[in-house]
Amino acid sequence: MLDQRGQLLRAAVGFAECSMPSYDRALHALRTWLDTWAGIGHVAVGMHRQCYDLQLTQYDERGWRATFYTTGMEHSPTSATGTGWERTPWHAVQRAAWEAFDESGRAMNYMQGLALRLAICTLVIAGCTAHGLVGTLPSLPDPDQAAEIVVIREWRYMGAAANFTVVLDGVPLYGLAVDEHVVLRVPPGDHVVTISRRGPLLNDAGVAVRAEPKRRYYYRLETNTLSSDISLLPAPATVAEGLITKTRRVE
Repeated sequence: MLDQRGQLLRAAVGFAECSMPSYDRALHALRTWLDTWAGIGHVAVGMHRQCYDLQLTQYDERGWRATFYTTGMEHSPTSATGTGWERTPWHAVQRAAWEAFDESGRAMNYMQGLALRLAICTLVIAGCTAHGLVGTLPSLPDPDQAAEIVVIREWRYMGAAANFTVVLDGVPLYGLAVDEHVVLRVPPGDHVVTISRRGPLLNDAGVAVRAEPKRRYYYRLETNTLSSDISLLPAPATVAEGLITKTRRVE
């Protein structure tokens, strides 16, 4: 049975196979994300998490064949679970992934598909945000007196594909993915932390922090499962320290 990440990947490669008008913004955003070598990497990593291995082969100018095998199985024609033959490597990988997910090729329910397509459009466009350190960290006149602001992003299904930008006092500092946290060392005083993201109908979340010397402040990034809204909520130290141990620090 697919986990949440597998369900999201299945929907993405499924809609990448759809025939829609070229002006369909959701499909254009999805294909811009997937129809690249980086997109092949995203699909391959996602499929590996679902216990599939990828084999990609070029046949001169005739095209590319992508095949997914169950992890741990010998790679042979009889053990293949999904195969795609296309002129481009990314389309071959997408086709093979879709076949591996659903060999019968049954179409998804229309309303489920529409909801997923809209969600994926938001996720893909927002996912254009860079990851890791993207700006210049604030100077600390007296590092021994610095305060720390911790922003934690747990795993959530909605918004999982998007990197959010952590902005301190108007300066973008980090691109933050799921299961990650950042520690912002700041001089004492008033600061504003904002979580920003790209895309239509996407809100920002912000909080004002009056930082005292040597103190630590914790905030959790929450994504609303019923809408595209995000929130930055204060977290008790005991809860936050537990979450920190379960997430990766971005530096």
